[in-house]
This record gives sequence, structure tokens and C-alpha cells, in this order.
Amino acid sequence: MRTYKKIKIILLGLIPVFIYSSCTKLDTPVYSAVSSDSFWKTADQFNAGLAPIYTDLRNLQFWDALELVEGSTDELIVPTRGNDWLDNGNHQRIFLHTWTTNDGPVNNAWTQIFQGIADCNYIMNQIRSQPSVPAGVDTSDYISQLRIMRAYYYLDALDYFGNVPIVSSFKIDPSTVKNNTQKEVFSFIESELLASIPNAGSDVDLTTYGRANKWVGFAVLAKLYLNAQVYTGT
Repeated sequence: MRTYKKIKIILLGLIPVFIYSSCTKLDTPVYSAVSSDSFWKTADQFNAGLAPIYTDLRNLQFWDALELVEGSTDELIVPTRGNDWLDNGNHQRIFLHTWTTNDGPVNNAWTQIFQGIADCNYIMNQIRSQPSVPAGVDTSDYISQLRIMRAYYYLDALDYFGNVPIVSSFKIDPSTVKNNTQKEVFSFIESELLASIPNAGSDVDLTTYGRANKWVGFAVLAKLYLNAQVYTGT
């Protein structure tokens, strides 16, 4: 029995040795993510790299932003039965136009809009910083898609919130960000669209389905102009 105990103690003492000696190879391949250094190498990767700016639309159009637009009118009603869908009075305050900065739909809509803007800025920076571009890739078209989509997100920000900060670069000091006037945001959106539309693709087929092209740019510009008096006073 004593011999058994000695063997057990020796084995337990060797466990840390085996653990620490076996953890020397830490540069194992990662298959769950792709680093920026190994991405943006093919046309397919460029197409996939723009995906976040479109998937952001799903959250934006699903509920919170939609509630601010329609729940504040008679287009949409959120019925409350007892405590079901009461949500601390969030939906009632939207309908009664007594919402606060602490209400979920207001904060969530802001976050969703500026997540889209941030993704546009980040991906634009990634594309512009590539040392080389694969054959068949027209970066001017990709940048145009990004600028058109960023303009669309900014139009939503202008429409929902009025004075909002213009952040056009991924590399910016957050402490320097300040609100811009509605006129300034209007002018920024207009200039972005006018600069991007000429370089945007005009094809309408399965390869461009669901992506921003010249016609999307014109549609966003038309919506901006239709509401110009609300945004700028003229």
C-alpha cells in the first residue's frame, strides 16, 4: 500500500511537467477566422468582404428603426396586454412622442445605423490599404458601393436624429468626433452620392443582386432631395 502511494505521488508530480512541456507549439493554424493579411486576394474574397455592409441592413430594418418611423405614427401599433410587451413603457412613449435617450428602440436604432457606417469605413480602409489587387477586381466599383451604402446609412441617421456626427474615416480619434448640423450632413450625403454614382456599376443581374449600384445611388439621392426642405429649410 505504501509503494502504491509513492507511485501515485510521483505520477501527480509529473503531471505539471507533461502539461508545461507539451504547450510549446502555440502557432497552430486557425480555421475559424481569416486574418486581413490572408484576405482580399481574390475577386470572390472582395465580394465576400463587402457582405457586412449589407447584413447590417437586416437589423436596421427589422424592428427598432422601423418602430421609430412607424410606431410614432398610426402605421404601426404595439399592443400591450398586462405586462406582455409593456417593456417599461418603451413602445408607449414612442407612440406618444415622449421617448427619452434611455429608451431601447432609440439607442438600438442609433447603434444599428452607426454600425453600418463603421463597417463601411473599416472595409473602405481595408480595400484602399491593399498593396495589390487581383485581376478582374475594379476597386472603384467596390469603393462606390461602400460610399453609396454609407450615404444611405447617413440618410437614415439624418432622418431619425437630425444633427449627427460625420465620421468618414476608420482611423479617427473618437475624442474629436462632434455633432454636425443637418445642413452639413445633407451636403455630405449629397457630395458622396454625386461622387460615387458615376463610378458605380449599372448592371442589373444575378451577379449584382442585392448590391448597391448606380440605380441605388440615384434612389438614395432622390429620397434626399424629396425631403431637402425638412433637412435644410430650403
